[in-house]
Amino acid sequence: MAHEHGLPSVPRGLPRELTIFLQGILRVLSSMGGFGRGTEKTRALRVSDGKTVAAPAALGAGAVATRHINDGAVTQSKLADLCVTEGKLAQSSVTAFAIAGGAVTGEALAAQCVSADKLADNALPASMEGSARDGEAVQIGKWYGAPHVALLGFRVPLMDGATHLRAGIKNLREEAGVWRFDAVAHMSDGEETEAQAERQGEISWRASGIRRVADAK
Repeated sequence: MAHEHGLPSVPRGLPRELTIFLQGILRVLSSMGGFGRGTEKTRALRVSDGKTVAAPAALGAGAVATRHINDGAVTQSKLADLCVTEGKLAQSSVTAFAIAGGAVTGEALAAQCVSADKLADNALPASMEGSARDGEAVQIGKWYGAPHVALLGFRVPLMDGATHLRAGIKNLREEAGVWRFDAVAHMSDGEETEAQAERQGEISWRASGIRRVADAK
């Protein structure tokens, strides 16, 4: 005997009136059981071939932990738009250790998201300028690494018979955490005697690099 939707069908060869009567009873019983044509139970039964399928139970808080998720199981294509927002991230959940190398690139940053007011003090190179007399030891403060000191210009009085002109920066050094250099700006006749005639001048200079916060204020 064949089955339709889990109930026995009417056998062939019965009188027409009895067949109609039995089919009517079958429709009534199917409707009472929720197995009428087009109902959700009918479709579910047809898909499962008569097997009962239990609805999945709701997941409790903390039921799915990190150890239950395979690597690469959650990808960008599976995340709904705006599902991860700033309000859903725990404090300090995104740290340098949680970001893969090269994950933050220029293309990944929103336009103008990194602005001057968001940068830490002295995160960018800074510079300072000044002037100094010949032979002066110039103190330029504390820097991260050796600063770059360049000669911008000089002024030295002319001297008759002078053959040597010297102007620049020499002996850049760090002493007790403070950087210094010696200014050079003079003309001489080149003779190595105690009576050597010499005229002194001054230079203009510029130092650039990353200054230490405490010294830059």
